Amino acid sequence: SQPVGLGCKRESPDVRTVQELLNGVLPPFGGPVEKLKTDGICGPKTQATINNFQLKQFGWKGCDGRVDPGK
Repeated sequence: SQPVGLGCKRESPDVRTVQELLNGVLPPFGGPVEKLKTDGICGPKTQATINNFQLKQFGWKGCDGRVDPGK
């Protein structure tokens, strides 16, 4: 329901959802090499994984470091 990542609230249930979803992505497609802790805190590892996922999936033009609802 709320954006997650760069410039967003650091803690929320939405962060946990994004962490769970990223943990389901294989590393070659932008998922984490080591599973993220699903603690609802958007720390450096979660942020790096969001960035890596966007880069792998969308290229530089689609990499803004945020997961926004509806996008």
